[in-house]
Amino acid sequence: MNLILLLSLALGASEPLAPGDHTRTLQVDGREPAHVPWQEKRPSAREVKLSDEEWVVLAVNPWQTDEARSKVGVRCATHTVKLTMMGRNTGTFVVSGGRGTKK
Repeated sequence: MNLILLLSLALGASEPLAPGDHTRTLQVDGREPAHVPWQEKRPSAREVKLSDEEWVVLAVNPWQTDEARSKVGVRCATHTVKLTMMGRNTGTFVVSGGRGTKK
């Protein structure tokens, strides 16, 4: 199973998104489509619920320099957590008990 298919299913897509398929937009819980922060050149984050208290978050800020740090706020259940992203790399975080840990 490829990563795009896995993530689209995990994030609640009604049908899997295939690579190169630009006809549908993945949205989670009424959140903005992924192309909106991309067009506005701002950070983006997506959350995957593992349990009531544990989430996996993928966050990226491709517009910052490799040496820069930025933060993005994510809401996981009743907690809003600020996650620090370093450089242009995609950060993978586990949020549990209101705290985010980079993996």
